[in-house]
Amino acid sequence: WRVDNDNSNVRFRLCGCQSIDPNTNQYMGFGLSGSASATLMFGADPTIAWFDETDGPQAVDYYLSAYTQCRDGEGACPDEMDSSGSCTNDISDITGFVTDGQQCVSFTRQFNTSDSTCDI
Repeated sequence: WRVDNDNSNVRFRLCGCQSIDPNTNQYMGFGLSGSASATLMFGADPTIAWFDETDGPQAVDYYLSAYTQCRDGEGACPDEMDSSGSCTNDISDITGFVTDGQQCVSFTRQFNTSDSTCDI
């Protein structure tokens, strides 16, 4: 990652091996723990990224409110699907490439977002 103090944001790049089978749903993730003192998935604030053959690089801001798949805005959900209705996708400037069996997705996130419910 690259910290840009002048613009108060962080630029991330996630890279992973691309499967030989193009029909597999592959994704990469990076997130902050839901705890200030330990590794904890509950309450975590990850970004999930993937490379879509049609739409190109994608990155979505998630919030983990439970150890379950997203349902009715609870669980591992994109911020915009949170049951409170106040969460936002705070990921921007999404770019990416696929080359030599590797897929990379880059994105930017502000240090402080207006989303105090779902962002750490």
